[in-house]
Amino acid sequence: MNTLEHIAANSKVMDSIHKKDEKYWANYYRIKLKNILAVTHRDGGEYTETHGIEKSTQDAIQIIAGAIVR
Repeated sequence: MNTLEHIAANSKVMDSIHKKDEKYWANYYRIKLKNILAVTHRDGGEYTETHGIEKSTQDAIQIIAGAIVR
């Protein structure tokens, strides 16, 4: 195997590892976000499951902002 073939082979392996890492970390932070939303909404995650992460996050910002202003 010449140097270019070796680099290409290593590149494919590294891409595969990196994609697995991306999926792992994306899932890890999604779980963390859901936990924060569940605490903010004071439920076990039902609000987020019902309304989705986007609306749940927007509403959580309002809840937190309201608590800070008080």
